Amino acid sequence: MRKLLGFLVLFVLTCLGFYVSWRSAAPSWQGQDLRITHKVPDEFDILLLGDTGSGNEDQKAVAQALEKVCQDSQAQAVFLLGDNFYAHGVSGLDDPQWQTKFQSMYDTPCVKQLPFYAILGNHDYQQNPGAQITYTSEHPSWHMPHRFYSVDFGKRLRVIALDSNYPDLCGSSSHCNFDFLRESLQADSEEFLVLAHHPIQSLSAKYPGMPLPSRILRQFLCKVPHLFYMSGHSHHLELRRDEECQLDEVINGGGGASLYELRPMEAAVRFAKSTHGFVRLRLRPQTLKIEFWNEQAQNIFTSERPLTR
Repeated sequence: MRKLLGFLVLFVLTCLGFYVSWRSAAPSWQGQDLRITHKVPDEFDILLLGDTGSGNEDQKAVAQALEKVCQDSQAQAVFLLGDNFYAHGVSGLDDPQWQTKFQSMYDTPCVKQLPFYAILGNHDYQQNPGAQITYTSEHPSWHMPHRFYSVDFGKRLRVIALDSNYPDLCGSSSHCNFDFLRESLQADSEEFLVLAHHPIQSLSAKYPGMPLPSRILRQFLCKVPHLFYMSGHSHHLELRRDEECQLDEVINGGGGASLYELRPMEAAVRFAKSTHGFVRLRLRPQTLKIEFWNEQAQNIFTSERPLTR
C-alpha cells in the first residue's frame, strides 16, 4: 500500500512539474482588463487575416487588397490570427520587424485608422511573446491585452480570442484559456466568434488531423448556438461544417506566408483554396456574411446565414 501511495504521489508531482514547466513559457496575467467593448452601428464589418508576418511581396499584396476592401466596407477592426512575425516572433519592443511587418505594411488610408487585435501563433512564441502584449501600450493601433481576451461589438458580436499554443484549464478565467472561454460564452450576444491560431480540422496536406488540444476545444464549442470558429496556421482559405457538432469553422491562413497544398475535397468542406487572402465578416440586421477575398481584392467565395435571435 505504501509503495502504491508513493507511486501516486510521485506521479502527481511529476505531472505537476511537467505542467508548470510547459505553462511557464506562456505570458502570465498581470491584472490587464480582458474585456474590450466597441459601440457599433446596426451594420458593420470586421477584417480578419492570419499568418501575415513574412514581410515579403505576398504579405504586401494581401495588405494592398485589404486596403481596397476596407475602402468599400463599414470596417470597425482588423484581427490578426497569429504568426504575426516570421520566422521567430519578435525579440522585444525595439525589434525592426514592428516597422517592416506591421507599421509600414498596413500604413494605408483606410486600414491605418482601424484597431488591430492580434493573437499569438506558434512562431510568435519562438522569442519573446510577451513583447507583443507589452506593445499594446507602445502603439495606438496594436491591441493584445493578454494571450486571451474578448472584444464585444455592442451586443451583436462577441469575439473571443484564445491562445491555442497553451490551451490550459485551471479554474481561473484570468489565468487559463478554457476557463476564460467558458465564462465568455455566458454573454448575451447575438453571435460568438472564437479565434485561435490552430485549426480543429482542415483540408491542409500538412495539418489535416485533430490533435488532442483541438479535440478538447471542439468539445467546448460543440453545439453552442450562434457560434463559429476561425483560425490560421494552415496557409490557405477554407470553410467547413462539422455537422455532428453543428459548428462552422473557417481557416484563414493566407495573410502572406508560403502556401500549403490541399488534400482532396471532403464532404464537410464548403470551400477551400490554396491562395493568399483574408476574410471580411459582415453583420447586417438580419444576416451574417463570411466573405473570402484573394490578394487581388477579388471576392472568391461568400457564405451567408440568417440571424435568428
